[in-house]
Amino acid sequence: MKKYDLWSGIVWLVLGIAFCITAGQTNLGSFRHPGIGFFSFFVGALLALFSAVLIITALRTSVEKEKDDQLHTEDDRLSWKSLRTPVMIIVILLGYVLLLELFGFLVTTFVCLLTLFKLTEPGKWRLPLIMSGSAILLSYIVFIVWLKNPFPKGILGF
Repeated sequence: MKKYDLWSGIVWLVLGIAFCITAGQTNLGSFRHPGIGFFSFFVGALLALFSAVLIITALRTSVEKEKDDQLHTEDDRLSWKSLRTPVMIIVILLGYVLLLELFGFLVTTFVCLLTLFKLTEPGKWRLPLIMSGSAILLSYIVFIVWLKNPFPKGILGF
């Protein structure tokens, strides 16, 4: 069993249950007429479900795997190589928040998603471009066209 997966699963399970309890104290409504706690309840339920899967997976990990992991504790040390990606993700998301109003939702979100996808697929450009473009197109159709939700347009006007 990997103790990190087990403990993070327990924390997320408790958080998901807390979401459900808190949302249950409000008006949930129905599928046709959702109430104020509808979305929070189902997000909490999904969080609890996924964390339960993580806990079960962590508990089912064999003892031999745990012993093998203990032999390779040198890999668990903190180094710049192991922290580079999380630090870059935080910097990218911070830049997204700071530049959203200036450049607008579409441009800033496209560049942020492209950078994040490129971080995970360092050698290829086609897949990150397609995924970023698809996400922007889908969010534009859903939020701006269908729901008529105004997003920041920025200095570029779109």
